[in-house]
Amino acid sequence: MNTKDKIFWISYIYLAVLVLIRFIPIIDPGSRTWGFNHLIFLPDIYSYCLFFIATVALVIPFIRSAEKAGTALADWFSDKFLDGRQRYLYRFLFVAIMATLFVVFTAPTHFLGDGYTVIKNLVSETGILVKWSEIGIIRLMWVIRELLGPPDEETSLLAFQIVSVVSGAITVYFIFLISRIASENSLKRFIIFVATFFSGLLLLFFGYAEYYPVVWVFMTGFIYFSLKFLKSGRDLLAAWLFLIIGIILHIQLAIFVPAIFYLTFSKGSGRIFYSRFKKPIWGITGLIFISGLSLLIYKYTTNLYVEDIFLPLLKGKPVYPDYAILSVPHLLDIFNEFILISPLLFLFIILAGRSFRRIFINKPAIYLALATIGSLLFMFIIDPKLSFPRDWDLFSMSSFSFILLSVTLINKNRIQHYGKLIISTALILSIYPLPFLLTNLNRDRSEKYIESLIKLDTAKSQSSITVLSSYYKENDYREKFDSLIFIYNREFMQDRLISSALDAVVSGDLESALRFNQLIKPDKFNGDYQRLLSMINYASGRYEKALYHIDRAIQLRKFASEYHWSRSRIYYSMKKYELALVSLREAHKLNPSRLHTVDAMAMIYDLINRPDSCVYYAGKTLELDSTRFQSYRYIIKWLALTGQSEKAEKYKSIYARYTPADSVQQKNLKLLDSLIANQGR
Repeated sequence: MNTKDKIFWISYIYLAVLVLIRFIPIIDPGSRTWGFNHLIFLPDIYSYCLFFIATVALVIPFIRSAEKAGTALADWFSDKFLDGRQRYLYRFLFVAIMATLFVVFTAPTHFLGDGYTVIKNLVSETGILVKWSEIGIIRLMWVIRELLGPPDEETSLLAFQIVSVVSGAITVYFIFLISRIASENSLKRFIIFVATFFSGLLLLFFGYAEYYPVVWVFMTGFIYFSLKFLKSGRDLLAAWLFLIIGIILHIQLAIFVPAIFYLTFSKGSGRIFYSRFKKPIWGITGLIFISGLSLLIYKYTTNLYVEDIFLPLLKGKPVYPDYAILSVPHLLDIFNEFILISPLLFLFIILAGRSFRRIFINKPAIYLALATIGSLLFMFIIDPKLSFPRDWDLFSMSSFSFILLSVTLINKNRIQHYGKLIISTALILSIYPLPFLLTNLNRDRSEKYIESLIKLDTAKSQSSITVLSSYYKENDYREKFDSLIFIYNREFMQDRLISSALDAVVSGDLESALRFNQLIKPDKFNGDYQRLLSMINYASGRYEKALYHIDRAIQLRKFASEYHWSRSRIYYSMKKYELALVSLREAHKLNPSRLHTVDAMAMIYDLINRPDSCVYYAGKTLELDSTRFQSYRYIIKWLALTGQSEKAEKYKSIYARYTPADSVQQKNLKLLDSLIANQGR
């Protein structure tokens, strides 16, 4: 068999397999095929139509004129959209059509990603929670939401929808630009476009409520200007700007840092600078790498939050022991992600074959290889907290640079042999993401899809059940809501035991708390479990150990107000009042409406003789509960001690009204009378 026939049959069989694997979830709906199982959520007519189109696509290569027609199609695309005098008009028309589709078919639900959570976060009454990895994009979304009107979930959702659609339009335009700059060969250009555009990633632009649509703008912009610099020596600054702004918006784009440094030193004045200072540059690079790696290892071994970001190598975390980097479920999830986002990736890797050896003599290939390594490393080692199918958007960028690398490395002769399959490839790729889009752009089907994902990965579906149950409750789907609560109570008995143990220790029943604790499976990554251990040790008088566990709980969930409250109690018992106040201030910042926090702050400021602060927080307490008689006592005491007897008398009458008639409080009332009288002389 000659080379041309080999290329044809390998490619043809791959396309056929791509169609045939769609039958796997139809035969076995419970299989781990979430990246291509969406036909089972659609009416049968969709399957018939899609398989008919796929069959036609697989017949076309055997038509005598298929190769000529395929080459003509690629040439037409290159002329009309990439090189021709009217290319801007064609691009803008295409982008306008896509933007219209994004608006018209806006996603009705937001189960994938952290959709409902990020929508609510922008209008949270207790303040917006800003994750360190998403500082820029959260601030940007907040500004856009502020411009749209009153702070409610409708304006929050609208802000995400606007950003999603606009990001989609810009990203599609950049895909055109990347297709043009990546190669001079019209077949490669066409393949790059259809392989990167016809993808599940399109869902990100149909009003998708998450932060990743805008990240795609800066990722594609960065890659375009990088390739342009390698080709023409221009726009290095633009590449840097896109990457820096992208990193500010979302830290995930830091995976391209090695690529941008290679880019900078690969050509022009950067290359001259590198040639002059090669040893110092490598020395500094090595030092930065070793320091960064050492810091990461230190953080990984001392901070549970950092450790929890990554997947273990062989054995998973307590919540899902079977899920690790090299576990079968994780590797299948990666396969599903590739099929969902880049169905032809594995074919292009095969076709590139030995050409990968030429990476090191090809500057664009080196650049794309560095971008690919960072992307793949991110995909393999980062723990998908929401489960991989819901976190598909987090990893959606992982194959983009890999596609570009593989296609650009394919030998010119090999790509010419692919001409017969161009039309077939375009047809199959154009229909391949449709079931995913049709499923998630329909309310009923998206509900069924998220339900299937919960069944697939129940151990990692706690947040999915929480989101879906809230959705069912808000829409008055009582039966579905009850069913989910039943599943939650059955599958997450651990949480119920922790909750019962916490209630027991709070009520002073340490014996029951210890009994519950014996039934709980240890999980160091569970913040509530760490808090329980802290409270048990606190109740037993082991303050240092209690502090150790509550610090670990805060590492895992630093935005949990009650954790900081618990730490303040430990510091108070250790008589470390200033540290107790630090924790209380953090608890108050996270939940300004928590009465006990401001009450405790007033008490400690009274204890350490800080009258202004004591009176201030006592006033804050009364704003939350005007019958809080202890707060009046603090105010009266310090007003009297600072010579404001008349004001003290006014507050004393209110204090007398709310003070219980027990002997202790009546004694306090007499002491305040005496204090006011003595200070008034």
